[in-house]
Amino acid sequence: MKRTSIAMPQSRAALRLALIGCVMVGLAACSKKAGGGGERPVRNVVVAKVTTQDVPLYLDEIGTTTAFETVQVQAQVTGQIISREFTDGADVKKGDLLFRIDSRPYEAVLASAKADFALAQANLKRQTELASKNVTATQELDTARANAMRAEAAVAAAQVNLDFCSIRSPIDGRAGLRNVDVGNVVSPGGNTPLLTI
Repeated sequence: MKRTSIAMPQSRAALRLALIGCVMVGLAACSKKAGGGGERPVRNVVVAKVTTQDVPLYLDEIGTTTAFETVQVQAQVTGQIISREFTDGADVKKGDLLFRIDSRPYEAVLASAKADFALAQANLKRQTELASKNVTATQELDTARANAMRAEAAVAAAQVNLDFCSIRSPIDGRAGLRNVDVGNVVSPGGNTPLLTI
């Protein structure tokens, strides 16, 4: 089967003319001015002179404030509070002394630990000299070393407890209301902190 195409030059020309006509009508419609003409009405405005001044800002709200960081200061050793070194509400710095606990019992423990350490050191020295001459057993030397190390650790622990008698601020902040007074006996692990910073 054979197809035959028929040229339609007239219909293409008519289509072009119709398209040009539509464009012309559209352009003519866009170029017309909006009806009504006339000027806009004049509006009255209030003008003020510019001045610089503080503007008060008030915001009445109900709420609570919370510090970014709070610390509840606790005792780390048992003893009687013998002094308070701050006032309630005062600003404190990290390391400031807050309370002193009676340190006499801890000083005695430290002195005893130092004496035990000196004795253990002397015994270790004696056992070392005897071991160099093969007069003592190695077990005796090992025991003397262990006793000297144990006595040294006891001195360190006694010193730590003595240092804990001076209660210091762990952070910079503001001291709250104290929960203990001079004369109170405190101990570690109590439910009530000495102070909140």
